[in-house]
Amino acid sequence: MKPKFSFLNIILIIWLLLNIIIIIYQGNRPIVKIISNEEKVKNNNFISMMLESEAGTGMYEESKDASFVQEGYVFNAKLSKCENGSKISFEDGKVKVIADKSDKCYVYLDKDNIASLCRGQNMSECFTQNYQKDSALIYHDGKADYDGMENYELEAEDLSYRYTGTNDVVNNYVCFNSNDEVCLEDNLYRIIGFFQNEEGNYEAKLIKATEASTKHLGTNGAYCGTDDNNTIRYCWNTSNGDASKPLWAESNLNNINLNGYYLNSYLNSIWQNYINSHKWITANNSNLLDEKHPSRLNARELYNIDNNKEIATVDAKIGLMYISDYFYAAENKYWNSCGNDGEGHLCNVDPNITFRNIDWLYPKYWELVMYPQQGVLFAFGGYIIYDKVSYIYTVRPAFYLKPTINLISGNGTKEKPYRIAMN
Repeated sequence: MKPKFSFLNIILIIWLLLNIIIIIYQGNRPIVKIISNEEKVKNNNFISMMLESEAGTGMYEESKDASFVQEGYVFNAKLSKCENGSKISFEDGKVKVIADKSDKCYVYLDKDNIASLCRGQNMSECFTQNYQKDSALIYHDGKADYDGMENYELEAEDLSYRYTGTNDVVNNYVCFNSNDEVCLEDNLYRIIGFFQNEEGNYEAKLIKATEASTKHLGTNGAYCGTDDNNTIRYCWNTSNGDASKPLWAESNLNNINLNGYYLNSYLNSIWQNYINSHKWITANNSNLLDEKHPSRLNARELYNIDNNKEIATVDAKIGLMYISDYFYAAENKYWNSCGNDGEGHLCNVDPNITFRNIDWLYPKYWELVMYPQQGVLFAFGGYIIYDKVSYIYTVRPAFYLKPTINLISGNGTKEKPYRIAMN
């Protein structure tokens, strides 16, 4: 006798078939896993967090933290991945992984600072748009919206971004003219700041970190031999100290040593192409000699606010730093103090404070800058002095990078300088 199926048996069979179908479907469906601050990931075989050990280095260590780390880090979408090709993303403070059960995923997190944020991007654009992430980079918009100074009129008010402070807080080193793994001191430069060109694009202004030698500038033109301490010296114009041609356009230092030997013989041709031609200004303005206010000095030096003073310009790739570059590199709280009391100190402040203590641009020796004035030249020796053009000083070449330069790696320290390349 054939068994009879009851209605209940039929329902049970249908239920079993549906469960089999669901099991098969779920076995082929990806798993969506979301990792947030609340979820424990320590000893998790599914996902590992890789934290950048030092900003800008690209070196990572696996986190031993029990929860997903967010504070002080940013998600690195380029490096974050899964071993078997599953998809990983970061949204609303959470990591989202669409993965197979057998996959293993790695979340890479970079230290949250300007070096990590701007890696792989246009350097000038990214640094100026995210300058708040570097406390030493100050925006000169005339608002003084930062700690340490409320007097907004002391700013340059030229929409520049300038590095300000002492060596221990200013990380602005760049390795230039070399792609070697270890950047030698000879190839170390520093970013004075970011300045708008005539098209409104920002360009990084670099200066050699140490004084140039005959290897960089040659022994022709304005080379003036060495002093008693065997320090290499250069004149403004010629080796015999000819003061009859103080104009930068006629200077042998400009034409032969900087834009001749240094540019075309010392620098590699690839790196020469990184540098933009610039309109260098030399203001024949005697008011600069006594100016104690940095914004007025900057305006007289570069913008001829007196109108009746002569300003000469030279289009060239290589120049020197301006006096205002040096003043604004000092800690901003000292901008309202005069620059020279005759003894190397700042006026109206602690007599123990000198530019050596407060200014990362402080030079090792007296140094030439972009300012001739009726046979007078400014130089630096911990304070500002001036003397005849025929006097001899050291030189640190300065130049503006093209606005298409990308940041590749580094964190701006002397040990791990920024590495750059053309976009």
